[in-house]
Amino acid sequence: MSRRHVGWRWRPTALLLVPLLLLTMAAPVHGQSFYGSLVSVVRDASGDVVPGATITLVNTGTNETRQGVSGSDGTYQFVNLVPGTYRLEVELAGFQRYVRDRIEVNVQASPRIEATLELGALTETVEVTSEAPLLQTESGSLGAIVSSRSVQTLPLDGRNVMNLITMAPSVVPQGGTEGSLTGKNVFAGGNYQIGGGVANQSATFFDGVTVQDAAYGNIVVLTPSPDAVAEFRVQTNASSAEFGRFTGGVINMASRSGTNVIHGGLFEYYRNRALNSNTFFGERAGLDKPPFEQHNFGGMLGGPLVRDRLFFFTNYERYRNREGVLFRRTVPTPAMRNGDFSDFRNLQTGEVVPIYDPWTQCGTVNPGTGLYNGDCGTVPNRLQFPGNIIPADRINPIAKALLNFPIYADPTEPGPWKTQNFNRNAQVGGDNSQVNVRLDYNLSQNHRLLGRYTRFESTNLPVDVYGNGQRNGDPYSPEHFITTQVMVASTHTLNPSTVLDLRFGFLRWDYDRTPGNLGIDLVGTFGFPQVPYGEISARSGIPGMETIPSIGAGSNNVINTGLLLADDKSYEFTPTLTKLVGGHTLKIGANLMVARGDYFQNNSPGGTLTFSAAPTALNGANPGSTGDGFASFLLGIPTGGTYQSSGFTYNGTSYQAYFIDDTWRINSRLTITPGLRWEFPGVYTERNDNIVSFNPTAVNPVLEGTVNPVTGQPFLGAFELVNSDAVPDRGLRNSVNRFAPRFGFAYRLTDSTVLRGGAGRFITPSTVRFQDGVNGPLIQLTNTVVTSVDDNQTFFTDISNPFPSGVRNFPGRDESFQRDLLGGTASHFYRDEEGYPGYTYQWNAVVQHQFRNDFSVEVGYTGLDGNHLPTSLNMNQLGLEHIERAASDPTVCSLSGNQIIPQGEPGFVASQADTCYGAYLRQQVPNPFYGIITAGPLSTETIQRARLLVAHPHYNSAGRPGYFGESRYHALQLRADKRFSAGASVSANYTFAKNMSNTESTTGWLEAGAGTPSAGYQTNDLEKEWSLSSFDVRHRFVLNYTLDLPFGAGRRFLGNASGVLDYLVSGWSVHGVVTLQSGFPLAFTATPNLIGNGYGLRPNVDPTCNKKVSGSAKDRLDRWFNTDCFSVPHLGSNSDPRLRWQLGNAPRTDPDLRGHGVHNWNLAVSKTTPLSNGVNLTLRAEAFNLFNRVQFGMPNTQVSTSATSTFGQVTTQRNQPRLVQLAARLTF
Repeated sequence: MSRRHVGWRWRPTALLLVPLLLLTMAAPVHGQSFYGSLVSVVRDASGDVVPGATITLVNTGTNETRQGVSGSDGTYQFVNLVPGTYRLEVELAGFQRYVRDRIEVNVQASPRIEATLELGALTETVEVTSEAPLLQTESGSLGAIVSSRSVQTLPLDGRNVMNLITMAPSVVPQGGTEGSLTGKNVFAGGNYQIGGGVANQSATFFDGVTVQDAAYGNIVVLTPSPDAVAEFRVQTNASSAEFGRFTGGVINMASRSGTNVIHGGLFEYYRNRALNSNTFFGERAGLDKPPFEQHNFGGMLGGPLVRDRLFFFTNYERYRNREGVLFRRTVPTPAMRNGDFSDFRNLQTGEVVPIYDPWTQCGTVNPGTGLYNGDCGTVPNRLQFPGNIIPADRINPIAKALLNFPIYADPTEPGPWKTQNFNRNAQVGGDNSQVNVRLDYNLSQNHRLLGRYTRFESTNLPVDVYGNGQRNGDPYSPEHFITTQVMVASTHTLNPSTVLDLRFGFLRWDYDRTPGNLGIDLVGTFGFPQVPYGEISARSGIPGMETIPSIGAGSNNVINTGLLLADDKSYEFTPTLTKLVGGHTLKIGANLMVARGDYFQNNSPGGTLTFSAAPTALNGANPGSTGDGFASFLLGIPTGGTYQSSGFTYNGTSYQAYFIDDTWRINSRLTITPGLRWEFPGVYTERNDNIVSFNPTAVNPVLEGTVNPVTGQPFLGAFELVNSDAVPDRGLRNSVNRFAPRFGFAYRLTDSTVLRGGAGRFITPSTVRFQDGVNGPLIQLTNTVVTSVDDNQTFFTDISNPFPSGVRNFPGRDESFQRDLLGGTASHFYRDEEGYPGYTYQWNAVVQHQFRNDFSVEVGYTGLDGNHLPTSLNMNQLGLEHIERAASDPTVCSLSGNQIIPQGEPGFVASQADTCYGAYLRQQVPNPFYGIITAGPLSTETIQRARLLVAHPHYNSAGRPGYFGESRYHALQLRADKRFSAGASVSANYTFAKNMSNTESTTGWLEAGAGTPSAGYQTNDLEKEWSLSSFDVRHRFVLNYTLDLPFGAGRRFLGNASGVLDYLVSGWSVHGVVTLQSGFPLAFTATPNLIGNGYGLRPNVDPTCNKKVSGSAKDRLDRWFNTDCFSVPHLGSNSDPRLRWQLGNAPRTDPDLRGHGVHNWNLAVSKTTPLSNGVNLTLRAEAFNLFNRVQFGMPNTQVSTSATSTFGQVTTQRNQPRLVQLAARLTF
């Protein structure tokens, strides 16, 4: 059998394009370019175009000089310009010499400069000092530029330069993006919704090379220091064909370069808690202001090594943060730890919550007394513990050892148990450092070299909330990583109309996340059984990877996180060629990338154990407001749990794209920009071929010849190895290719008004679905705890032996893999998934007008249509036909002793009533997999009949991660920009938008950690899941400003001041960002009823009920909305059991209810004082959340009958309180 490699496989037709990059004169791209360009138009005093004029463009910082001659239409375009300040000179015999200074060339921008020649001698000069126009006349794409001065001066919390993305319209920051990324999950770096695209699916470049990990998740792994960034541009809609691998927007950053003048500086930003405010809930709990200590210091230096030829720039930055964050957790009281629940009360009614003894289950023999408990229907289901106290001898010794460790802290609020009775300002934060070195070398007037080296190291401080060594997970993950990037570029002007650019990038990301108490002896410390808890390291091949199991015990929170290791490398090559032909600027180029990654992940190396109220409730199948998960923990009876066996994955992928763009200036008023991109997204491969796809229609070979005793059909669904007869390729998918056309136009209605528009198709990055290449079932196998087969009526094991049938190891490519995977998780990709890799269409239409005083306004409409977006479906849901039949069956039966007994017949038990078809579904039948599947829920002698009616009953769960999602985005954008001298500016934008979808981000854990969870599915019918996106923002307004106050010598006020007065009043500036945003929609869920966990059950909503309540946000904390409008689809109904098979009627997100919005003001005030010899001292004070406005977290939206429910209550604060920062900066 031949071994076919698809990870780095070139199409022959694609190869033909490579020599064209070097030989054709039909022009390239500044592929993923950080360059700008400039169009000059030469006219005489009468307005006629002037051909044949010599045009010279000089970079005033480096004296790099370009020269050209105006064409027959009077124009000439300079391309591949390093962003910076330029001087334009125009000469022609018979006319005065024209000179224009202070022309700013920005990233991916092309200012149009009109030069008017006056009759006269060349020895006469006309000098113009006005800045470049604000009008965008060469492109139909939408976006925003953040100038160099704004990058340096806007108040950035944690100096996170990525927060500048939010300065553009149609940008919505999502979970974890605010402030410094150090101390948080690394995925938060790119978690922005741009132009209606899904978060973490945009493209980010630094000097034209990607800063995203091409091997894993498309994550942003490098956030440059603000002092290393010369300019920042966000493109939000209809980018040109030179950009790919994104479905949202493009972020382009250019690094600072050296000039002929030595310049540099030193800085220190400092915070402590003295001037900070307290958090809302911390103050309410009587806590002092949280600790805060932050140092951010560094310096930069740039200048010439060889004047006019060789330049350098370098900077170093160090960040150290230690701050207290309020953690509100729920922990058991000392009485509850001893089994005393006599004062454990229902949070809604105040009544004592009864705790029942599972040993007294009717119809069974009591293990303690050896006596029969009596027939169900003649005695209570279970008996309550006397006094509501669990006897000491009934507390499981492992549970006791865990409590003595202790896995919980003591409550900080005395008295009876309640939710969030533990409040502590735990220390979070971390350290990071970054160094950047850039060299620019002008080999000649026509050839420029650029090189940059960046090293970024970040360490998150482990967060020990309870003081027991356990480390908190997201959003404060104990992560450490080092990102290294090297880029080299060569730009060669072959002739005045042809420029060749070659660019190489290397990116390495070395990462680890380490949980607390790593390497603990689970057997010796707690008494867990040897299998698997004493074999965890041996099974995975990683020494000392044991951790305390992740324990969920009702509302009581245990702190834990996972073990992750990664070492990823990517290589990128981008050759481009630009050719000027008449009115055309043609570009042709390629973007070639290959990535390799070594990866390990186990989210719970010590396993998980879940304890619900069912074992200690009156009725285990229908707990209602009885029983408690912590009581079940004390008894040691879990109702769920896992042990995951994991190994390393060695993955690889590649990417190819070829594109052509044409900027065609049809006449002086109309420019069009057609383009076409041809992408080969690539597929994941694995060094040892440890990848499988899932074939849902194949008869499982292990079960071949066996038929389903309920349906009479064979068991369909089997895994297939890559690089085998079943899947000859080494990747999961065929190597597809996609065309992505683009088009834009700009029409000058007048000299000061432009109508622009654009549209295009944009392809989803293949690495967004990173599970393709990591954590597959051959290398990560999950064993499931099962303790009951009769809806939690009786239990046959506990945590002393949670895996009585043993556990399985990940199989790799062992020939036993098919058998080993039976009974586990079949959530993996179907081969050649339809729609892969997904795409969006974007379009816009904008009118922009510039007034005479450097003030422009813009009104526009933008849209986005998402198709085949990444999402996942549960393929083992019980068919809706069975749910609907059970919900409509008028007959009533009880399932007693596994016998279906109709109502009115002897043995019928009213407390166990169900529809007769529902009882039929829940009845235990002989397990056809018994003896074949040896571990997990499908290894027992009997199973519920319903389990044999799903699509793939031989797997405990079956998911389909694929490309089925859709989205629609429409937005009205208003924008105004005012530019002043010396780089001062004011920019404001407002977005009125609507975002509809049936899918959300693939990094939803960031939202859960930030308190904005994404909405899930109730069924696989995606048409019914169509709703407002979880991150729909109807209104968003952003104002940013950098202003020099008009006081002091040479200024409007006190312009004649001198001496001490001038020292006091001059040099003042103010800088700020104001953000106003409406809240996210609420997404409701409900406690599962008899339908089970295969469906993401939602509540019923009364359509006649007014869901909103009046009052301020603070007034509504205990009742954010009208909770009476929502109900569980009758979990506890015995009067009409049909209601227990209902699906809720609530939509995926509520169209009327939203969380709290954003009302934030950040302000900086600075004073710059000249010292001597060009040295300046700037003192600066910054306030984040200046007015200390609280943004409350989301309310609890889970509708439940539980006694501990906090449905409708708000208990968290999403934003920081007011924080004050002082800074000093010395520059020269």
